[in-house]
Amino acid sequence: MTAFPSMRLLWLLAAFPLCIIGYAAIDLPMAEWLHANVNGNVHVVAAWLEEIGRGHWWLVPSLLGTIVFWKRNRPLAIACAVVFLSIALSGLAANLLKIIICRARPVLWFDEHLYGFRLFAFETDYVWNSFPSGHATTGAALAVTGRAVWRKGAWLFTLVGISIAIARIVITAHYFSDVVIGAALGVLFAWVAQRIMGRMNT
Repeated sequence: MTAFPSMRLLWLLAAFPLCIIGYAAIDLPMAEWLHANVNGNVHVVAAWLEEIGRGHWWLVPSLLGTIVFWKRNRPLAIACAVVFLSIALSGLAANLLKIIICRARPVLWFDEHLYGFRLFAFETDYVWNSFPSGHATTGAALAVTGRAVWRKGAWLFTLVGISIAIARIVITAHYFSDVVIGAALGVLFAWVAQRIMGRMNT
């Protein structure tokens, strides 16, 4: 059985009060300031991070790695499978929560002063799918599990994962609290994926 790492558990325990505080006191002031002050160059970098934070860029190679290395290098294949499962499962969970919770994205605040939720409205429109951030789930899952594929590049996976999540706040595609919970989902499902593959490896 894979124990839940203490630092990850601490992050999960902190994520929910951070989300509540974010919704009540951080989200709107931060979004308004960023919307008014972030320039075009930052948006160019954030757009690039948005693209590499799309799940398919990581799901396809990690699945191929699992298949190709399964007989040649089982530990590497299992590491690839953990990356695949963590991103796939956290992404599915995030997308399900989006259409149940139906939170207005920052753009609706800027354009129409709409802020909040339409619980159980099952909206599929992009502007009502803010919570949680799917890019943040991918970024966090990648930061946690990518290091198993390339240990020397652990720092790079962490940097990329965190940058993907932060970029969503900076360009006001999401609120702070959306990213906090998205990252928590990524961390949680990284552990789930590690447990699943750990059992297969015993």
